[in-house]
Amino acid sequence: MRKSTRLMVKVTLATAHVLGILSFFYNHRTGEIYTTPWLTIYTAVISVAMFGVVPMLRNINISGKRIHVKINFSIFVIRITAVLVTMIFNWTKRCAFMEYLRNLKKLRIEFEKKWPLSQNMEEKFDRTLRRKFCWGVSSSLVVFVGFMGYLKIELNINNVWMILFLALMTNILNVVLTSYFFCILRINIFLAAINEEVTRILKKSENLAYLRSRGQTHAGFFITQCCKFADDLDELARFQLEFRKLARNINGMYEVQGSCVLLSVYLNSISVIYDAYISLHILWDEYTKIRLVFTTIALFLYFMDLNVFLFTMLEYQDLLIDCGRILKEHQTCLTNLDVRLEESFKNFSLQLAKFPIEMKLVGLFKFNRAMVFSIFGSTISNAIVLIQYDYKNNYNE
Repeated sequence: MRKSTRLMVKVTLATAHVLGILSFFYNHRTGEIYTTPWLTIYTAVISVAMFGVVPMLRNINISGKRIHVKINFSIFVIRITAVLVTMIFNWTKRCAFMEYLRNLKKLRIEFEKKWPLSQNMEEKFDRTLRRKFCWGVSSSLVVFVGFMGYLKIELNINNVWMILFLALMTNILNVVLTSYFFCILRINIFLAAINEEVTRILKKSENLAYLRSRGQTHAGFFITQCCKFADDLDELARFQLEFRKLARNINGMYEVQGSCVLLSVYLNSISVIYDAYISLHILWDEYTKIRLVFTTIALFLYFMDLNVFLFTMLEYQDLLIDCGRILKEHQTCLTNLDVRLEESFKNFSLQLAKFPIEMKLVGLFKFNRAMVFSIFGSTISNAIVLIQYDYKNNYNE
């Protein structure tokens, strides 16, 4: 990991500590994961303070407001709900999360001892982390400023400290999901490395079978190599299974927050389409050029950050599917190999088929490309319905 990338990770973790959403430390030099009494006390105080937002929300009156104001308020409440859920999980699942991170560290060390990551994998990890950090910070800043304007202008809140507190609460979710992103990205890198090693073993096995059929290799060498490849495949299958279990456990810790993010994305997409119609066709004179430029930049940064996040989440499933495809494409060479190596290939394939390649949200919804496309697809029809309803009731004279 480059120094600049390591610095970005440190800044992210430090921000999480200051905001009270990470209740343990991670030593970058030794890899130790631990907690201290002072951090526990500080996190507890921040957690209690965060729940002070509940009475604030109860005092906000949105009756009589336009539809887009109510939609944005729903997004606002959903994001704050995800933050409050995180505060609760900080105490109920802290030990489990620390154990998952220790397991991830242990698996990483074991894997890299035998199969060091290629330069390409290291660069991919660094590049993705930097992209997420840059887009995430930029998106958080504009969302923070945007919510401040929304709270002051649309909700008529005049208390500066209340505006700052509420706007900050909406941005904490970004920091929460960044920790989740780091974990899944690290697992993805190792799953990609496993696919590389499986491909390498398959190619060598094909070449070995070809030499054997031509009588250009001795039986002893052939069996020795097949046993070596079989051992490697068994180890790779074990590592893949452990990484998949770890990803499932980590995903289970963040599934509520992930559901809130998808719901807020859904509502935000509807709001964007609706606001675009309102600003271009009805309230054009009320929108200044600065406001339009800021909104455009904010949406661009928001969706770029979202794109990096969603791509990494979907890549997890793609890597497992690719592994199954790689094994399937090389089935023709398996009949010419040693029985033990054939059994290793078969067991690896059965393992992929046995455990479902999916990520679920709150145990109900499958998170995959079809779900993502359906979310963005349904926003258009729902936005049109809202536009028609609002136009009929507010502008149809």
